[in-house]
Amino acid sequence: MPAPIFLLIAFISSFVERAAASDRNTCSEHRSRDDAMKDSRARAQASAALSLLAVSMLTNPAGVLGATTPVIVTALVAELGQTLRSANMLVAIEFVTMTLAIMAAPLLLGRIGGRVLAIASWMLMLAGQLGTILNIPVALAVARGATGLGEGALYGLALAVLGRSTKPDRAFGVVVFANQVVTAVLLALAGWAHQHDPRSGILQLITAFQLVTGFFILAIDRQRVSSREPTPGSLGGLLVIAPALLAIFLFAIAFGTIWPLAASIGEIRNVPTGEINAALAVAGIGGIAGAAAAVALGNRAGRTIPLLTGSVAMAIALVGVVVGPLAIAAPAVLFLWSFLVPYYLGTVAMMDGGARFMGIAGAMLPSGIAAGQFFASCMSGTIPSTLGICAAMLQVASAIALSFYLWMSKSDRRNRVGR
Repeated sequence: MPAPIFLLIAFISSFVERAAASDRNTCSEHRSRDDAMKDSRARAQASAALSLLAVSMLTNPAGVLGATTPVIVTALVAELGQTLRSANMLVAIEFVTMTLAIMAAPLLLGRIGGRVLAIASWMLMLAGQLGTILNIPVALAVARGATGLGEGALYGLALAVLGRSTKPDRAFGVVVFANQVVTAVLLALAGWAHQHDPRSGILQLITAFQLVTGFFILAIDRQRVSSREPTPGSLGGLLVIAPALLAIFLFAIAFGTIWPLAASIGEIRNVPTGEINAALAVAGIGGIAGAAAAVALGNRAGRTIPLLTGSVAMAIALVGVVVGPLAIAAPAVLFLWSFLVPYYLGTVAMMDGGARFMGIAGAMLPSGIAAGQFFASCMSGTIPSTLGICAAMLQVASAIALSFYLWMSKSDRRNRVGR
């Protein structure tokens, strides 16, 4: 082979080898960059998830109050020597101030920094709790009122922040899940705490829980939210979301009409005490499972389908508490309550672009439950089945009202995942 041709072939071979090596290096660099981007996205998602959970934990002091009310009443009576009537009055004061603070907190968020408001609310809650432990008769009502203000402000603030997240339904599902888990832990530890220190064991447990809550305030500024900023509310904006607020109120009334009386209804029906206690114990697990299901489903099926199907099932479960097997109906009620709350609140968050009225939406839940209890007391002379049917009708009415509004606004179709 002539030397020039040999040299040309050698040069071409060398060039091809260098080009192939360069391609391999380039591909390796691309893979490295892709891997780095994937790792970065994974870290960002993990950070966002942890931040979401941390902000959700700020709702716990107010979010667990309804379920832990019997424990608080026990502490006020057995540890502070209050009468049962006085204890109920003190808890009522806490509920009232908490509801007012829930409504006010999101409106303040547009004027005061979120972390500053959270720290002030946390300190007010702790001051009220410590004032309760001191048991000064004249100041006890003020102390419980201050505790309620702090709890409600933290709850309203967290709802406003989470309401501006990109996936509010899932965010509120995490809130309910956290509330259910913390409720189970507090109820499990309350008896041990009282036995350990009969003078203030339960109150010390609640104080420790409130202290731990303060650490999650650090997540307020790190919570990822959409570009929407909170602005002061207006009458026009309130009218836009009024149907959703009414639906939440009816939903809570239906729940409050039956659930707080579940044990009493079981006794009226001559259900054995052991079966009642077992049903209520399993119901707590049902609540955790319902919140987990809402988080897992998210907005994949939109909001209308979960609202309608869940509410029909809830209506059946409410009737089941008064006429059906309590062991099945009680866990079903708490499962569906925990499953539906995120969708009701998520609907308001979607309608309320600036999260201006999330506090009012959150306040509809305790207000509706209280109204349901009042409604049940007014119908105390009726047979339980009539009460259950009334609650079921309210439940279905709330779902139909909200679903019709979603259909009219076409917002459910715009926000459904995959469309």
